[in-house]
Amino acid sequence: MIAELLEYLNRGGRTLAQIAKELGIERDELHERVHMLERSGYLEEVSTAGKECGSRCYNCPIATTCHDDPSKPRYLLLTKKGKDFLASKK
Repeated sequence: MIAELLEYLNRGGRTLAQIAKELGIERDELHERVHMLERSGYLEEVSTAGKECGSRCYNCPIATTCHDDPSKPRYLLLTKKGKDFLASKK
């Protein structure tokens, strides 16, 4: 299930509610899994409130959609650890 969830998150373009529905799990359970993956270093949140971006925007995959409104959705990206894990499963 971890690899499948990371694959969904890596593809992007879906909300967590949509992913939960596609995976057939409750939204709360998905949120718990996402938080576990963040704590374990497989995912990281990309700041959309301008707190962490700085000069890193030039290679940011969401640079064209980024904004300064912290009430907007979170953007999660796979870390190197997450990408390496997915690559090992293929």
